Amino acid sequence: MLIPLEGTLFDTIAGLPVHALVVPLAAVLLPLGALLVILEFASSKLADRLGWFSVIILAFGAGASWVAGESGQALAARVGEPQLHATLGRVLPFVAIALVVIAAIWLMVRRRALKTQGHQSSGSVGFGVVSLVLALAVAISTLIVAFVGIQAAWGPRFNPIPSPPGPVPTPVLSSSVPPPTPPGTPTTASGYTMTEVAGHNDELSCWIVVSGQVYDITPWLSATSPRRDEVLTLCGSDASKTFDNSTTAPMSNAELAAFLIGPLR
Repeated sequence: MLIPLEGTLFDTIAGLPVHALVVPLAAVLLPLGALLVILEFASSKLADRLGWFSVIILAFGAGASWVAGESGQALAARVGEPQLHATLGRVLPFVAIALVVIAAIWLMVRRRALKTQGHQSSGSVGFGVVSLVLALAVAISTLIVAFVGIQAAWGPRFNPIPSPPGPVPTPVLSSSVPPPTPPGTPTTASGYTMTEVAGHNDELSCWIVVSGQVYDITPWLSATSPRRDEVLTLCGSDASKTFDNSTTAPMSNAELAAFLIGPLR
């Protein structure tokens, strides 16, 4: 397991997480270097021309992957750690370093065999095969680590998990305010006075008068409505002027009828 260094060296640079800055280097250099090793194994001409160039690229990529692992642990302390990404990210630097070492040995053994024997020796071929296997492992591992990291960072934003609906909170009524009358309460013979309506003038108990009828629209206010604040100002008053216009009324006549509690007297 990689041991994170103390301090803020792997934490942030100019307010940005080091992990986010260095990951692209590893994600580009390691697959590129691994691809060059694969091509060099397949072509002697490329091995002669680009051999050490691929080792240099892999060395920088391995260093970047190590810094990415260290900075990833610092970032995890702030935002949490996706387990699979973290596990693969800790292994990748060791595989990359092994590829750098084996590829360098392969190139040296290969060059010496070509100079002394005119062809590759069994030892150089063996190191070449191991280099090829490690190059494939580095390329595939890098792509997997990058994909899992991107999925952890961006997946929740594009595919949010809906929160389960919670219980609707029951409003606590003040002892000085009478409890609201549920919609659908049978109409009383005498009806309600305007004084009684005026006593129900807030969101905890909202009565309105429309065309001589009294409505308790408290449940409607509890629901989300773009005109909630507008209607809230009408609580405890005659709202006929607002509701009689079917074009601009906050709710239809059918919706309003569900909240009828009796006539105004």
